[in-house]
Amino acid sequence: MDLRLLLYRDEYYKLDTNDKGIMEIIVGKNRNRATGTCKVMFDPIIGNFNSLNTENES
Repeated sequence: MDLRLLLYRDEYYKLDTNDKGIMEIIVGKNRNRATGTCKVMFDPIIGNFNSLNTENES
């Protein structure tokens, strides 16, 4: 397997989190490529992912 993605939602484990509606997509393994974490908005009702607005976007 060349790629492993892990999904994590803090609000699933902690109801009082500040990261409500945010899912982390963690690249745990990526053969010969970078690994890391990307945060996205997630709507669990319909399973929809959207970009998370950041200050760097124009």
